Amino acid sequence: MQSNMTKLPAHLHLDKLQIPYEVMTFSPDIDKGAASVANTLGFRERQMIKTLVFQTDKGECALIMVGGDQNVVSGSRWPSQR
Repeated sequence: MQSNMTKLPAHLHLDKLQIPYEVMTFSPDIDKGAASVANTLGFRERQMIKTLVFQTDKGECALIMVGGDQNVVSGSRWPSQR
């Protein structure tokens, strides 16, 4: 990781677990979203990892990592239970 870059919560968690990873950068001018980023970096969308941090109603944080072509539903209930 470049020394002038701020580590994100996902990086800190991976560091804590001693899981190796590579940080790649891209222009902030590209379209947002996993598909655009994957295309810019020369990967398929499925090869990208989305990192999301959710905070529970108890103040606990959860790091969620899913494939770039996957979605995560937040909230206390699944849509079919509402």
